[in-house]
Amino acid sequence: MRAIIAVLLLLTATACSQAPAKQPTPRLGYQGIACPADVLAEIVGVEPSCGYLTVPESRATRDGATVRLFVIRFGPPGTASPDPMVVVGETLGQRKNYGELAPFAPRTHRSVIFLDQRGIGLSEPSLACPEVRAIAPELAGLRMAEAKGPLLEGVRACRTRLERRGIDLTAYSLRESAADVADLLEALGLEQVNLTSFGTASLLALEVMRRYPEHIRSVVLDSPALPNLRVDPDNRLREVLARAGQLCADAPGCRALTKDLPRSFDEALARLRDEPVTVTARSASGRDVKVVVDDVALTRLVTSALGYGGNLQTVAELVTGPPDWASAAAGLASDEGMCVGFMPECAGGLTHGLYYSLTCPHAAGPHAEACTVWPAGEAPSGEPVASDIPTLITIGGLNTFSGSAQDVAAATSSLTRARLLEIPFGNYGAYREDCPRPIRNAWIDDPAAPLRNTGCVKEVGPRVR
Repeated sequence: MRAIIAVLLLLTATACSQAPAKQPTPRLGYQGIACPADVLAEIVGVEPSCGYLTVPESRATRDGATVRLFVIRFGPPGTASPDPMVVVGETLGQRKNYGELAPFAPRTHRSVIFLDQRGIGLSEPSLACPEVRAIAPELAGLRMAEAKGPLLEGVRACRTRLERRGIDLTAYSLRESAADVADLLEALGLEQVNLTSFGTASLLALEVMRRYPEHIRSVVLDSPALPNLRVDPDNRLREVLARAGQLCADAPGCRALTKDLPRSFDEALARLRDEPVTVTARSASGRDVKVVVDDVALTRLVTSALGYGGNLQTVAELVTGPPDWASAAAGLASDEGMCVGFMPECAGGLTHGLYYSLTCPHAAGPHAEACTVWPAGEAPSGEPVASDIPTLITIGGLNTFSGSAQDVAAATSSLTRARLLEIPFGNYGAYREDCPRPIRNAWIDDPAAPLRNTGCVKEVGPRVR
């Protein structure tokens, strides 16, 4: 695997040794384009419009370097209500499936505008790190202490290649990304919008609220990460395991899973810490990968299965066992490089470089190690955002990737017009459930009104096979 990195660097160095022809500075602003064929292939039943927003790479240096940000827009059937929905992303560093946005327009009867973050998706340049992807199968076969060296080697190689291209990695920050959103609203002539984010991209939405509140009519934060809320992942996982057992005691669909899950989890950790299991697992691409399942790997699998997948039967099998490790470890065999269990979503579109640039100021786990060789931009403020913009916050009670509803309520107390909706059996991405969608849609129509028809949240049951 390390030979692959060396070849990638050699090819890049050869290409960079040839001085490129001087290109004219692109014109700043928005320009419509025909939607790319691969984008249209993800979308069914609607005709989107597409374009690129060209902005300065760094508004601090103004050295003439620019980036192009991909924009896709969907309209609802019939006449759209005023004040479109502007979506600023999902999991930081994770490419969005554009087709998943299409139903959002008819549900809210508003136009939906999605802006790819700088460095990701179809935006240019890309901060993808094939060097890290190349070593991911090697990392799966190592214990965490052994994986540090290869991971840092891949991250360092990615940094070297991108900087040789003249990319200023410190310019890929939450502050610059928030300014990108403001520039988009200005370029499209939008006086008032409803801002929406999912998961860790709420950090970007909150930065927009902090710096550019004048055009924001309302904000929807689903499963948010918050700048002033630090979640201890181990403590949070045990909280959620205990909560799952308590909820299952009253739910016919999972009463058999009401054992003491935290205690069973600790016993499984002790066994695997002393005697790791080595298996061959099949990756999503059909490749056989050696995977070492130790206490850290089990923690990653349980965190992912509970926090994002939400299948309590899978969680119970992992914790109380003995599981079919060859099947259970498939997620680690398909990992893109320290994603599973550390990031909420690992669906095949992770842009490592952007993730590091956005999160290095407050990274944890192995990504804190990666950040020792990655240049971070200006750290965003750790102070809570103070705002009277109407804000709807939706939390899944079993989401291992954010704090509890009580923690989130305390961390957002400076949002004076915020409303909090908890889905007890919900996970990361509460709107994957049908119940909260009409609640959200009605609230967007009248953000000053109380939440209506919330009784269905008690009917959202557990996910079990």
